[in-house]
Amino acid sequence: MAKLPGYIILFFLSLFFIGGMFNSTFQYLGGFPLLFISIYFCFSRFKKVLTKRIVIYFSLLLIISLTFFLGFSKIINYHDFIKEAQKYWGSFSLFFTGYILIRTKVISIKEIKMFFLTGITLTSFYGIIKMSIDSIQNNKLERLTTPLGISNNYASILIIGVLILFYNLINKKYLINKRSDYVAFTILSASLLLTRSAGAIIGTAVAIFIYYFFRNRKLNLITGLTFVLIIFLLFSLSFSLFKKNILDHSNRQRIGLINGYTILIKKNPITGVGLNQTEYHYKSWKVPIPYQNQFGYVDKMDAHNFIIQWIAENGFPSFALLLLFLIYYFSNNFRKYNHSYGLLLGFLAYLIHALFSNNFHIIRLMMYFWLLLGVFDGLQYKTKRRSFEK
Repeated sequence: MAKLPGYIILFFLSLFFIGGMFNSTFQYLGGFPLLFISIYFCFSRFKKVLTKRIVIYFSLLLIISLTFFLGFSKIINYHDFIKEAQKYWGSFSLFFTGYILIRTKVISIKEIKMFFLTGITLTSFYGIIKMSIDSIQNNKLERLTTPLGISNNYASILIIGVLILFYNLINKKYLINKRSDYVAFTILSASLLLTRSAGAIIGTAVAIFIYYFFRNRKLNLITGLTFVLIIFLLFSLSFSLFKKNILDHSNRQRIGLINGYTILIKKNPITGVGLNQTEYHYKSWKVPIPYQNQFGYVDKMDAHNFIIQWIAENGFPSFALLLLFLIYYFSNNFRKYNHSYGLLLGFLAYLIHALFSNNFHIIRLMMYFWLLLGVFDGLQYKTKRRSFEK
């Protein structure tokens, strides 16, 4: 029987993962107590928490946080800057929250996955019912939207759930049992298709391809370049075959945004213009929408590419540090084969989707991504693939 602190943590996890999927208030009501609980366990079980790896993570994220102020002189709206910075600081804190909760073994990763999958399945089921009603009323098939966000944003978190179940099912390591896991996987996979989020579907497909490509190969320069070449050829072939469908208005807008943000980056390569400030500099990067007959300018909006967005706001040095953090994280965890490896595939899919979306700076999505990132890193054991997937 679990001790009282265990029940308390389970309660706040349910608020965060289940209630939070329906309402952001519950996400905060669960997230903040989990943060404070992790701080308590950090000090009470200090020796278990303190490792060379966590010191490096902390140092990198601290320096990244400080780089937000490189473009301080370019900031026009300080209130928006602080609000945006708080999103990242809070998300970075949740990374350490997830790490500490798992590292100190006050909660199991299976329990965290169960709460997460319960939340994403329930909100997906709710969204499907609402979408069905709206489709009947409007006499056309609507895109799936849930309380977690519009179709494209919600899909960013959905794909993590899909890949958790995918990995467990192909390795016959079920969370509950075979039938229940297949039902959940079917609901989440159908939900992904109903979102019609091409970026999320591409992210999922590429993550699965990464898994099969590297599972029996060493990760080195040759295999890495081979993988990149294959992906490049597949995308080039897809573009040549489906150019008309790919270059719809939404994607033309995205290409135009990248063109505009590139202009902004060239003007502020080191400092950026500050978090959440690009709209105030719109006149300096306003460009026409490409590949269309009628003339029109791109909208004043996010870049829909986390790399371009980050560099435009914070500069190249800040992005170099973020890239270093991600490389260090995946170098530590890419070969950490265990029953929860689907989480890592989900993180890869999330980042790939972030190349076509604004999911990397939407707080409701960031909170789940960064906490789960810390959870997976907190696992202390490694299992060789051959013995686990035999």
